[in-house]
Amino acid sequence: MKKICLYITLSLYTIAGIAQSDKDIITVDKKATAGTKALYFNLLKIQNEGGIIFGQQDATLYGCSWSGETDRSDVKDITGTHPAIIGLDFESITRQDDKELRTRQTQQLVDEAKKTYRRGGIITFSWHMRNPANDGSFYWEKNPVKAVSDILPGGSLHETYKRYLKTVAEVSSQFVNDNGELIPIIFRPFHEFDGEWFWWGKGHCTKEEYISLWQFTINYLKDDSGVHNFLYAFSPDCRFETANEYLNYYPGDEYVDILGVDDYWDFRPDGANDPSLAEHKLRIVSNIASSKNKVAAFTETGLEGVKDPKWYTTKLLPILQKVKLSYVMVWRNANDMEHHFYTPTKGHPAEKDFLLFSKEPNILFESDLSDMYKISSSDITGNPIFRGWYADPEAVIYADKYWVYPTYSGATYTDQVYLDAFSSPDLVNWTKHSQVLDTISVKWIWRAMWAPAAFEKDGRYYLLFGGNDIQNDNEYGGIGIAVADKPEGPFKDYLSKPLIDKFHNGAQPIDQFVFKDSDGSYYLYYGGWRHCNVAKFNDDFTDFVPLSDGSIFKEVTPDGYVEGPFMFIRNGKYYFMWSEGDWVGPDYCVAYAISDNPFGPFERIGKILQQNPKIATGAGHHSVVHEPKSNKWYIFYHRHPLDREEGYCRETCIEEMQFDNKGFIKPVTITNVGVHKNELK
Repeated sequence: MKKICLYITLSLYTIAGIAQSDKDIITVDKKATAGTKALYFNLLKIQNEGGIIFGQQDATLYGCSWSGETDRSDVKDITGTHPAIIGLDFESITRQDDKELRTRQTQQLVDEAKKTYRRGGIITFSWHMRNPANDGSFYWEKNPVKAVSDILPGGSLHETYKRYLKTVAEVSSQFVNDNGELIPIIFRPFHEFDGEWFWWGKGHCTKEEYISLWQFTINYLKDDSGVHNFLYAFSPDCRFETANEYLNYYPGDEYVDILGVDDYWDFRPDGANDPSLAEHKLRIVSNIASSKNKVAAFTETGLEGVKDPKWYTTKLLPILQKVKLSYVMVWRNANDMEHHFYTPTKGHPAEKDFLLFSKEPNILFESDLSDMYKISSSDITGNPIFRGWYADPEAVIYADKYWVYPTYSGATYTDQVYLDAFSSPDLVNWTKHSQVLDTISVKWIWRAMWAPAAFEKDGRYYLLFGGNDIQNDNEYGGIGIAVADKPEGPFKDYLSKPLIDKFHNGAQPIDQFVFKDSDGSYYLYYGGWRHCNVAKFNDDFTDFVPLSDGSIFKEVTPDGYVEGPFMFIRNGKYYFMWSEGDWVGPDYCVAYAISDNPFGPFERIGKILQQNPKIATGAGHHSVVHEPKSNKWYIFYHRHPLDREEGYCRETCIEEMQFDNKGFIKPVTITNVGVHKNELK
């Protein structure tokens, strides 16, 4: 078993004590079976963890020198295990010329899908569809008859095409496991459409016709034919150089689960013969998929009749190790064409190299997979990450634990007279530390203890907080500071009075955040009422020292700012983040800016976290944690559940936060799943 493993539950699982259902996983088919959604989740999980599943077309049906043998593949002959993905094809199920052959080949596909599932493998189907116009070849060169416009709704062959789809649905209904449950399938129709070699390809239909064909096909299968065990994969050939070109024929996020690419050309000696081009295109696909929170795949590739004895480790492997993908599939090993093979056989010069390739820890073959059709309750956080109404989460790492200090989101401000804390070694298992700070310790607060900010220096743990929600300088309250010897407290009032008790530059003294700069200086960013100030702490955090311009409180308010400032450094750049919108409303969100110094100017870049009306609303007031071992960035935030209208009903959640190659924060998709376990030890 290799480093990347998957574990198990069924369609209903419990995370952090909160029931989560398979409906939390968003696929094209909203009625997809639990196993189908679990397959999607686990493909995405492997992709995000740096693993890549290896597959081959027809691998267990035949090989270079054999056909129809039980539990055999050329890959297993060398590695001891089958490819983890077995590619099959629906081409034969609609043929009209030989009914007996069609029946026999259809049964073979059903049997092979069942065998692959029993072994724990994954099944993907392409569809080299015979031309509906005349049941002729799918190759344009052999059968140059246009059909796409005719099989669309209103076309002369539309009913014929619907019969084809009904046949696909009928066959897919036979893909059942030993418990009678449908076996999940990755379905990849109309591939390589940007080439001219298929009847649905370039020059044989318009862009609009192709997109309509794709959309009709998926809708008819899932909505009219009741097919709920398919994930849908989109895979052009390699004839693109930019993201816009890749997406030119893209039918839309609601019609695609997996973004792929087929690329043989860039490896062929008689083609581009430049694997770096394949890497560039795969990176485009991977980046698009990541931005859409979808699966990315190298859906077809390989070098026919490979002769280079180190091709797999020197040409293919370096690309797979650089680009985030879920799987790669090479083409078949034919037994009727001597030169037509894509993995070596015993005795081939590349045999040892392929074995080394298979042993790479991030390359996964069939025996490396755990159950791909179930999801582990112990492997993901779920959202919310712990029970209760908690908002404004301040997340930090102390030693070997994650800590979250949130606001207790009580029904009224007078209920908010204490702060709880939560700690976890892995983001999944949380321990509650009750009332680490309260108004018994901070006697000048009588309500609205809000938005803690946490940091540690020289073995002492500091906690800043807002108190009393003062509305003007005549009211008593503001920002306080407490200290403890342990992260779990008990924290005691450090000054016995507010640290800031007045409005400066229009900023209400709430929503504080402590930022440690790279030179060791500590700054306080704070402010409500659409104004944000920064002030520099003195050495013992009892007061502030003048900034270089002589000011104590310098306004650094960016465009759109409302409250909840946060700052971090990455690659020498200062990322300033904040919340905007009404905290009780659905449009509460997080935006950010980047500067070369902690004082700005901060020019707004845009929103990166906001509501999804299908999951939750009011996603905001956040903090960010960087876990250096895995180099993962996490955003902790609160949001309003859909089933509660009260403004105080807020829950603490987590998502992974990623950056593009220019250093900009990618938009964060809010989920009910959360993130994967990440142990600090």
